[in-house]
Formats: sequence, C-alpha cells, structure tokens
Amino acid sequence: MSLKKNLTYSAVLTLSTYLMPLIVFPYISRVLGPDGVGTVDTVEYIINYAIVCSMMGLSIVGIREIAKARDNYVLLTKTFSELFFLNVISSLFVLVVLLVLIFFVPDFSQRKELFFIGMLKVVANLFWVEWFFKGIENFRYITVRSVIARSVFVVLVLLLINTRQDYVLYYVLWVGLTVMNAVCNWSYKQKYVALTVSNINLRHYLLPFLSLGGFAILSAVYTQLNVAFLGFACSDEEVGYYTTSTRLYTVIIALLSTLTGVMIPHISVLVKEQRFNEIKVLVRKVFNVLFVIAFPIVIFVELFAPDVIMLFAGEQFLKAVIPMRIVMLLVFVIGSEQIFIMQLLVPMQKDKEILYCAMAGMIVCLVVNWMFVETLRSVGSALAWLSAEFVVLLLSSFCVNRCLQIRFPVKDFLRHLLFAVPYVVLGWIVSYAFNSLLLKLAVAVLCFIAYFLLVEEKIFNFGLITQVVNKIYRAKR
Repeated sequence: MSLKKNLTYSAVLTLSTYLMPLIVFPYISRVLGPDGVGTVDTVEYIINYAIVCSMMGLSIVGIREIAKARDNYVLLTKTFSELFFLNVISSLFVLVVLLVLIFFVPDFSQRKELFFIGMLKVVANLFWVEWFFKGIENFRYITVRSVIARSVFVVLVLLLINTRQDYVLYYVLWVGLTVMNAVCNWSYKQKYVALTVSNINLRHYLLPFLSLGGFAILSAVYTQLNVAFLGFACSDEEVGYYTTSTRLYTVIIALLSTLTGVMIPHISVLVKEQRFNEIKVLVRKVFNVLFVIAFPIVIFVELFAPDVIMLFAGEQFLKAVIPMRIVMLLVFVIGSEQIFIMQLLVPMQKDKEILYCAMAGMIVCLVVNWMFVETLRSVGSALAWLSAEFVVLLLSSFCVNRCLQIRFPVKDFLRHLLFAVPYVVLGWIVSYAFNSLLLKLAVAVLCFIAYFLLVEEKIFNFGLITQVVNKIYRAKR
C-alpha cells in the first residue's frame, strides 16, 4: 500500500478515535450528569493506566520488530509469538495487582463492579494486537474496523443509555468496543501469522520492552492517575468536571500533533547526518506552524469556555470552565514538548534524558496534587497536569539546547502573540454583540477563521491552506 494511502487511512483513524467519543459525549453528559461521568472516568483512567503498564514499550517495539520480519513468514511468526507472550506475562501481572487493589483497598472496593468490567478491557487489549497490524502496515483494515466498531458503539449508546442509573451499562458498551476490536483483530491476524510456543526467547526484547515502557508509565501518572487521585481525594463529580474539561483539548492536541509531525518526517536522517543547520531551520518552521494554529484555538476557548461547556456538556458542567481554561494552555506546552522530545530527542536516542524528564514531571504532578487537589479540586488537578508538563518542557528544551544548540523560539512566540491580539478583540466584540449561544459561537468561529487565513497566508506566508487545496486538487486529478 502506498504511503499516501497509509497517511489517508491514518488520518481517518485518528479522527474516528477522537471525534466519535466526542460526538456522543454531549448526549452522555446530559444523561449521566457529572457524577455518572466521573464515576465511569475514575475507573476508566485507572484501567487505561493498567493497560499502559501491561503494554510497556510494546507499542514501539512491536511495530519496529514486526516491520523488520514481515517479509519472512517463519521469522514473523517467531517474532509475533515472542512479543505476544511477553505481553501475556505483563498483563497477568497487572491483572493480579488490580485484583489485590479491588479486594484490599476501600476506594477500589467501592467501585469493584466497574473495575471487574474494566479488567475485561485489559484482557481484550492483549488480543487487540494493534501493534502487529501497524507493523505490517495494514492501515486500511485498522481504519475500516475502527470506524465500523465506533459507529456501532455510538448507535448502541443512543439507543440503550437513557437514565443516570445506566452508567454501568455505558461502561459495558465502552469496554465492549475494545472487546469487539480484539475479537476481529485476533481472527483476522491468522491470515498473516500463526502463534507458536516453540523456540521462544523473550530475553531479546526484554530490555527495550522495559526501558521504552518506563517513559510511558511515568508520563501516564500525570495524564491517567491524575484523575484517580482526584476521584479518591474529592469525589466522582469533580472527576466529571475535570475529564470534561480535557476532552476537547485531547482532540485538538491529537490533530495538532499530526500537523506538526508531518512537517519533519526526515528528522532522523538529518540527525544521523549531522546536518544541524537544516534541523534548526526545520524546527523553527514547525514551531511557527504550531504558534499560528495554536493561538486562535487557545484564545477562542479561553474567551468562550462557558459557551463551549454549555453547548458541549450542559449547564450542570459549568464548574469545568476554569479547569478547561487551564488545560487549554497545554496546547502550547505539550505542542512544544512534542517537538523537543518526539522530533529531536527520540531520533538522537537520548532515552536516558527522556526518562529523567518524565520522572521530573511525575514528581511535580504528585507534589502539586498533594498540595492543592483537596482544596482546589478539579482546578488543582488541572494545575498539577500543567505544572508537570511545563517542567518536562523546560528539561527537554534544556537537553536539546545542550545537544543541538536549539532553543525555544521566544522571539517568534512573542511575534505571534502580537499578531494574535486581534483574536482577543474580535472575541470580545462578538461576545458582547450576540446573546444567542449558537449564533455567538458561529460568528466567532467565522471571524477567527477569516483572520487566521489572513495571518497564515498573507503575514507569515506559510500557505497551509493553499497546500491542502493543491493536494486535494492533485488527488482528484
């Protein structure tokens, strides 16, 4: 399959992964309320952390090793089997830990029904083997299956979830989505590979499996366990406010990461060939693209957060407004952090430095949680996440500057900030000129888009829109 088709399927997959749950959330939020949403999300985020621990570095190691062996059936079978059984061991360990927590920790025992359902997701994730299909580059199958499964999930939610008491059923449907994908994947993989127990050697993959997993586990403390800390220290209702505030951000950062990521696909080659001047030019360009896109998005949400929450989740979630305003600042922080870490430190194989950054972020997150969550609640959790990521950004930028003499482009940031002032003026004018929520948001979006086109096409000359239109035109021809 061509690279162009793979990129197309990958883009559709990203959209289906993030947008479909976002589409169904306005309905779920109004039916379940903050407490119902928070009850499910407290368990879900812990289960997701358990899955991170069970997967360790398999998401990276699996894709890499399967890609190497995909043209040799015997080697492919051996590689797949070794990686799968390594995942079996880690998953069994995680399941045992979860059982101990459920039976001996009161905060877990109170939610044991949902945790038992969530444990099924851990098991299903073992048989999902998404890393295998990405390794053989079968993006078409992954995308089609994902879109179908998520469409079925949306329909079932709209049909079956009707009252606040349906939160358990909602979580069953959500976990069922993973189970459905796992059953389909495990059946379909037989077309490409078999599972064998002969000549299995797990030691070969053990070190990268553990070392690459370390960064994921530490990072997940301030993205997944942050929610659990809030739920146990305060209430499920506060979790509902916090997770609602993060949902829109999650979609934005995923799409933004895709845009900035495709700008420098050959960064590894430039690093290996030590073409540092080209790297600096390319990195500055990526930062400028990040700034020109991020400023209107962040300013829009900061100005219209109450209206977005009202439209997206309803009046009962208005306490999510302040956390949302804090979380949206992460668009700049994590967007910059990903450039330093994923685009520079990873190609340079600075695994130790990356691990230290994640460890520092985890410590900051735990300290801020301990100091502020009980008093500030969901706002404290948002501050803990922002603080952790900001520390990771500072340390990763220090490492990059030490290795490549590349700094955060402060002058470019300030220049974009200056040209972003009209967004604030436009937003204030629109917010005072219109009372209707839908009309206000629609007019604001149109004004922001119009000024964005002027800024990025005429002032900074990126030509992003022109490039997209030209690609669509060429594709049709």
